[in-house]
Amino acid sequence: AGSRLNAPYIWHVKDQELLETKQDVQRWWLPPYFINASHSNAWQGAETFEFWFALVGGGAMAHTDSYCDTAVSLQLKGAKRWRLMLLPPLDRVADFADGQIYG
Repeated sequence: AGSRLNAPYIWHVKDQELLETKQDVQRWWLPPYFINASHSNAWQGAETFEFWFALVGGGAMAHTDSYCDTAVSLQLKGAKRWRLMLLPPLDRVADFADGQIYG
Protein backbone atom coordinates (compact mmCIF):
# COMPACT_ATOMS: atom_id res chain seq x y z
CA ALA A 1 0.00 0.00 0.00
CA GLY A 2 1.14 3.53 -0.67
CA SER A 3 2.04 6.00 2.01
CA ARG A 4 0.36 9.25 2.92
CA LEU A 5 1.34 12.18 5.05
CA ASN A 6 -1.86 12.36 7.09
CA ALA A 7 -5.32 10.90 7.41
CA PRO A 8 -8.36 13.03 6.60
CA TYR A 9 -10.58 14.68 9.17
CA ILE A 10 -14.11 13.33 8.77
CA TRP A 11 -17.04 15.43 9.94
CA HIS A 12 -19.82 12.88 10.55
CA VAL A 13 -22.76 15.27 10.37
CA LYS A 14 -25.13 12.35 9.76
CA ASP A 15 -24.80 10.69 13.15
CA GLN A 16 -22.44 12.61 15.42
CA GLU A 17 -23.92 16.10 15.51
CA LEU A 18 -26.84 17.66 17.32
CA LEU A 19 -30.05 17.73 15.28
CA GLU A 20 -29.88 21.54 15.17
CA THR A 21 -26.39 21.45 13.60
CA LYS A 22 -27.47 18.80 11.10
CA GLN A 23 -30.49 20.90 10.09
CA ASP A 24 -28.29 23.99 9.67
CA VAL A 25 -25.98 22.07 7.32
CA GLN A 26 -28.97 20.63 5.43
CA ARG A 27 -30.07 24.15 4.55
CA TRP A 28 -26.87 24.50 2.50
CA TRP A 29 -26.35 20.90 1.35
CA LEU A 30 -28.50 19.69 -1.54
CA PRO A 31 -27.93 16.20 -2.92
CA PRO A 32 -26.87 16.10 -6.59
CA TYR A 33 -29.79 16.08 -9.02
CA PHE A 34 -29.15 12.49 -10.16
CA ILE A 35 -29.68 11.19 -6.61
CA ASN A 36 -33.27 12.46 -6.59
CA ALA A 37 -34.49 9.96 -9.20
CA SER A 38 -34.94 7.40 -6.41
CA HIS A 39 -36.84 8.24 -3.22
CA SER A 40 -34.51 6.03 -1.16
CA ASN A 41 -31.37 7.60 -2.64
CA ALA A 42 -32.78 11.12 -2.21
CA TRP A 43 -33.46 10.42 1.48
CA GLN A 44 -29.98 9.01 2.04
CA GLY A 45 -28.38 11.89 0.16
CA ALA A 46 -30.16 14.38 2.42
CA GLU A 47 -29.83 12.49 5.71
CA THR A 48 -26.60 10.47 5.75
CA PHE A 49 -23.93 12.93 4.73
CA GLU A 50 -20.40 13.48 5.97
CA PHE A 51 -17.56 15.72 4.88
CA TRP A 52 -13.92 14.64 4.50
CA PHE A 53 -11.12 17.19 4.73
CA ALA A 54 -7.51 16.37 3.88
CA LEU A 55 -4.29 18.30 3.54
CA VAL A 56 -2.03 18.02 0.50
CA GLY A 57 -0.65 14.47 0.41
CA GLY A 58 -3.36 13.21 2.74
CA GLY A 59 -6.56 11.32 2.20
CA ALA A 60 -8.14 7.92 2.59
CA MET A 61 -6.90 4.72 1.01
CA ALA A 62 -9.22 1.99 -0.27
CA HIS A 63 -11.41 0.64 2.52
CA THR A 64 -14.80 -0.88 3.21
CA ASP A 65 -17.39 0.08 5.78
CA SER A 66 -20.00 -2.13 7.40
CA TYR A 67 -22.83 0.29 6.63
CA CYS A 68 -24.37 0.72 3.19
CA ASP A 69 -25.04 4.37 2.44
CA THR A 70 -25.17 6.31 -0.77
CA ALA A 71 -21.87 8.16 -1.11
CA VAL A 72 -21.23 11.29 -3.13
CA SER A 73 -17.63 12.35 -3.58
CA LEU A 74 -16.85 15.97 -4.44
CA GLN A 75 -13.25 17.04 -4.64
CA LEU A 76 -12.56 20.77 -4.67
CA LYS A 77 -8.84 20.69 -5.42
CA GLY A 78 -6.06 18.21 -6.17
CA ALA A 79 -6.12 14.77 -7.75
CA LYS A 80 -8.00 11.61 -6.96
CA ARG A 81 -7.25 8.08 -8.10
CA TRP A 82 -10.04 5.51 -8.12
CA ARG A 83 -9.32 1.79 -8.26
CA LEU A 84 -12.00 -0.73 -9.08
CA MET A 85 -11.51 -4.30 -7.94
CA LEU A 86 -13.42 -7.33 -6.77
CA LEU A 87 -13.25 -8.08 -3.07
CA PRO A 88 -11.23 -11.17 -2.19
CA PRO A 89 -13.25 -14.28 -1.23
CA LEU A 90 -14.48 -13.89 2.36
CA ASP A 91 -15.99 -16.37 4.79
CA ARG A 92 -17.57 -13.56 6.86
CA VAL A 93 -18.63 -9.93 6.58
CA ALA A 94 -15.60 -7.78 7.25
CA ASP A 95 -14.49 -4.18 7.37
CA PHE A 96 -11.14 -3.30 5.85
CA ALA A 97 -9.21 -0.36 7.28
CA ASP A 98 -7.38 2.05 4.95
CA GLY A 99 -5.15 0.08 2.58
CA GLN A 100 -5.80 -3.26 4.31
CA ILE A 101 -7.85 -4.59 1.37
CA TYR A 102 -4.64 -4.85 -0.68
CA GLY A 103 -3.29 -7.57 1.60
